[in-house]
Amino acid sequence: MDYGYGGGNQYNNTSYGGQGGAGGGGFMPGSQTSPSGAKTRDFKDESVRPITIKQLNDAQDMGNQTDFMMDGKTFKTITFIGQVRKVAILETHIRYSIDDGTGVMEVKKWTDSAQKDRIQDGSMPNLPSQDDYVKVFGTLKAFNDKRHVGANFVRKIDDPNEIPHHFLEATLVHLQLTRGEPNAGNGATAGQNGGDSAMYDGYSAGAGGAGMNPKLARVSEHARQVYKFLETQPQGHEGLNVEVIAQAINLPINVAKRAGDELQDAGLTFATEDDGTWAILNMDI
Repeated sequence: MDYGYGGGNQYNNTSYGGQGGAGGGGFMPGSQTSPSGAKTRDFKDESVRPITIKQLNDAQDMGNQTDFMMDGKTFKTITFIGQVRKVAILETHIRYSIDDGTGVMEVKKWTDSAQKDRIQDGSMPNLPSQDDYVKVFGTLKAFNDKRHVGANFVRKIDDPNEIPHHFLEATLVHLQLTRGEPNAGNGATAGQNGGDSAMYDGYSAGAGGAGMNPKLARVSEHARQVYKFLETQPQGHEGLNVEVIAQAINLPINVAKRAGDELQDAGLTFATEDDGTWAILNMDI
């Protein structure tokens, strides 16, 4: 059955083991027309949006090949899940071809000299290879009208439940942006009432000058302590390990781990190199 969000039988035509990108699966984009007048950005444009590759391919280029719009909202940082079809280790970056069942996208993960040495000597942990399922965090870019994702992280998927969970998140955000919140009284959509969905706000990447992220008000004091430490400490893109955090803010390891899980569930942080290393979702890419 087709519910109007693109190829109702997409999972019969494309799969993680089959013909990626065939059959037109995924979500049909909502309104993508640019609002009249000058385009403004606020901190919500920096939100991390769960998305599908079909949506990335369908997103409207706002004219500079770095800003894109989907469902009437501009976006910058995105995350998606797919299966690695090809891997090329080059001098300055690793190039992946990733298929999520709705399309195929080229992903570039830039490497420095130290990372290159670790790749060459085989000491780079959890380096994705062909046929691995991975989660990508990055930004959509275009060069000569060809799109790719510049990635901060390409993380191997250990729990297969992450795959359907991601697609449910992407579906929910798409529906809330195009149809509004469930039981929204007057039935106005997010685009009509000028508001953003609560779910999309949940992916907000930090305070961004508009006050404390509302998600922080709904997590425990220990989770706020961990978040504050991550927010204020110098760190690379890998984030910080739970042992470092726990020692610095004087929390037992098990309490710090629970706080970290709580922040991830709230969409405020994500795991990087392993399940015990976290970063805040507000990095420039």
